[in-house]
Amino acid sequence: MKKPASISGSTKIVGIFGDPIGHTRSPAMHNAAFEKLGLDYRYVPFRVAPAQLGAAVRSIRALGLVGVNVTVPHKEKIRRHLDSESTLATALGAVNTVVNDNGHLHGENTDLDGFVRSLSGRRLRLRGSKVVVIGAGGASRAVLAGLEQLGVDEVVLANRTRARSRRLVRELDGHIPPTRLVGLDDLAEERALADCALVVNATTLGWGRDRFPTLAIRATRPRCLFYDMAYAVDTAFLRAAERAERPTMDGGEMLVLQGARSFSLWTKRAAPVAAMRIAFNNKY
Repeated sequence: MKKPASISGSTKIVGIFGDPIGHTRSPAMHNAAFEKLGLDYRYVPFRVAPAQLGAAVRSIRALGLVGVNVTVPHKEKIRRHLDSESTLATALGAVNTVVNDNGHLHGENTDLDGFVRSLSGRRLRLRGSKVVVIGAGGASRAVLAGLEQLGVDEVVLANRTRARSRRLVRELDGHIPPTRLVGLDDLAEERALADCALVVNATTLGWGRDRFPTLAIRATRPRCLFYDMAYAVDTAFLRAAERAERPTMDGGEMLVLQGARSFSLWTKRAAPVAAMRIAFNNKY
């Protein structure tokens, strides 16, 4: 394995904007990928408060960064500060990767690809199925559009406020499966989860020991997968599914796969996914 030279004036910098950002594993997996390929790049986390987002984006040009990943809470609001974006980013209304092309800042969304590919090894029969998605924030956008690609017949979208759910469905019109809106309290009823093949938690509810809405888990199929988009967090959502002896999955594999796509956008090289996965799993 060829090691890159130490940091110098020619070292290329990429990073990630978010708030909070201390938990991110992206630097570990991207820097492992750069080392694996012998590329003189470094990946750095930047805590960017919402009020400073515009200034942070301008710094990409000023400092000559190759690009950045974008995470909570900036995926939607960063769009107004960019010069262009992909058709997919426009359709989803969210950007998670920025590429600096000689001062032209272009937005991409690699979350959808990461979500769809993360499910490929789980032997789920999603075509023609019913899926429950919890949360109508930015994280839900790639999930809902990915479910359309996977041929899902029906989505039950659960959120605290129906108005936000309606707005999300309206903005993604034509890119998501037929969607029925319910409240979080409705998840305690068997009808909401009956016969579903997949339940996705796209919220931060239930992190640590915080309360998560009651779920009628026993109404799901025995092989129904409970997928939490969070990673490296002990969530009440996954604990409840495990007690009910349902298969579970966190967002780690999605992070690796969307990161691999971002890596290729910045470097124009195929990402060493295995090295990224190992670094991600060894971070803590």
